[in-house]
Amino acid sequence: MKKMFILVLILLCTACFNKGLNEYDLYENEIYSYFNDEWKETKLENNKYQYKKDNHIITIELEKNNYKKENHMYLKNNIYNELIKYASENNLKIFGNSYTINNNTVYQFNLGNDNINLKYYYIIGDYKDIVIIDSIKDEMKLEKKDDVVNQIINNFEWK
Repeated sequence: MKKMFILVLILLCTACFNKGLNEYDLYENEIYSYFNDEWKETKLENNKYQYKKDNHIITIELEKNNYKKENHMYLKNNIYNELIKYASENNLKIFGNSYTINNNTVYQFNLGNDNINLKYYYIIGDYKDIVIIDSIKDEMKLEKKDDVVNQIINNFEWK
């Protein structure tokens, strides 16, 4: 009986420890709540999900970074340099801006050409960020563009 109790205790502690390693779990239900049944969810990696509806794809990933929130300009420069490299390799134009909403610093970078429009949003936290990539292929074919990304950005709160 004592061995069984110790085994159960070890399993419970392991489960709690592993749960604590995946910080995305704290935000998964909140983010998922913005998508209705018309969206197909796919888990791409541990902290990365993709939602697809018609020609509209939204990818969301929780990332760790090396910067405290107040030093976010260093992170912004790193992100911008990576996106410039990607844009030049794929013949895309790029522009970006940053703003604050709901006490969050948000970066928005738009990459595009005549065929594709990619919008990258970064919601910045201490040593972490959430990346939302809003990809619309042939926006004119969409009957109604969902405003899911703006809802997430406008209402997201770090825990």
